[in-house]
Amino acid sequence: MKKLMLPKTGWRRNTSFLLSGQFISIFGSSLVQYAITWDLAIRTNSGIVAMLGFAFANVPQALMSIFGGWLADRFPRRALINIPDMVTAMFSIGLAVGYATNHASVMLVYTVLFVRSLAAGVQSPAVDSYLPSLTPTSHLMRVNSINGILQSGITILAPVLSAALIGTFRMQSILIVDAITALVGISLLLLIREAPAPLINAGDRKVQRPSIMSDIREGLTYCRHHPIVGRTMVVFAICFILCVAPIGMNPIFVNRNFTNESLNLAWMTLRTATDKLALLELMYGVAAIAGGLIMTVWGGFHRRFTSMGVAMSGLASANILMGFSASSMVDSVWMFALSYTVTGFVAPLLLAPASTLIQETVEASMLGRVFGLLNAVRTLSLPLGLSIIGPLADLIPIEWVYIGAGLLALPVALWIMFTSAERG
Repeated sequence: MKKLMLPKTGWRRNTSFLLSGQFISIFGSSLVQYAITWDLAIRTNSGIVAMLGFAFANVPQALMSIFGGWLADRFPRRALINIPDMVTAMFSIGLAVGYATNHASVMLVYTVLFVRSLAAGVQSPAVDSYLPSLTPTSHLMRVNSINGILQSGITILAPVLSAALIGTFRMQSILIVDAITALVGISLLLLIREAPAPLINAGDRKVQRPSIMSDIREGLTYCRHHPIVGRTMVVFAICFILCVAPIGMNPIFVNRNFTNESLNLAWMTLRTATDKLALLELMYGVAAIAGGLIMTVWGGFHRRFTSMGVAMSGLASANILMGFSASSMVDSVWMFALSYTVTGFVAPLLLAPASTLIQETVEASMLGRVFGLLNAVRTLSLPLGLSIIGPLADLIPIEWVYIGAGLLALPVALWIMFTSAERG
């Protein structure tokens, strides 16, 4: 396997610039993304418009990730991280002008969401494949865990701050935040002193590069025959369909089952569904940070798939408990909240080991394509799961959906833990 050429010194400095730059940039993008989608839903009050907004914000990223992975294997990864930030900032400014001049039509919003999603499809595989170029293999798990903590922090801060800004400022002012945070992220990335060596000898002009499609086919073949990559993709697809997609129905679950049940806190009582959902997201984010901190110190099980299997069994069990929380025997919003908190706590056991395992075992020249395909699987599995679970929840009690999905996922989790072909 072709080894990555790591910098001899300063890797902590370089990794810190990459992670902090991405944290600031993604935080600004997430904050603005919440603001755009919420404003779209409030302005139109249309479920179809909101659904299409979700599609424009997610599906292009999944499809673009395949080509984004190819780009990450063929072009400087640092540039592929910065250029999408620049494009996203420019389109956010354009939408800000649209709001300022009362020309922010639904189609303009869709266009901006579409472009932002495409940019994320290029940037995400570039970041995932750039990180092991800067970090020694022995430190990858802890660095990935730290990155997971930062992403969990975004899930807490972005929606809360976005809601506060929407109530205080006009949309055009909020959109400028994206441009500012993108500029900060780009500046920090440019401070990295030692970029990784190019994967292809650009000085050899006689070397003919394969076509895009042949490169992508090569990536697909590699993933299909690589025992670890193929298994990881199967794990992600099943986990997101059976364990993560039901969680996407939490607003409907809470609205149907706990509308009249209050959450009594020491300092206040939450009565509305939106207040309860806000608390749920806060508890989830805090638990995810706690889980990430434990992973940073501990490093997970020696076998990465063991960590992933434990995570999936935790997610499946939490779904089962969330389903039972609405049963006549329990009927407790607190049980639902605590079960949802468990999903945040075990999530780092799935994401960090999966990224680390791929970074440890995949050839440097294939990292971009592998992460691009993994991103595509992960991003497409969620709407696929929702497309099945959503209509099903209208035919049978939604709590049965949670319990059934959890029960189906548990044997898969055991398979992951005990039948892995992981090397090392």
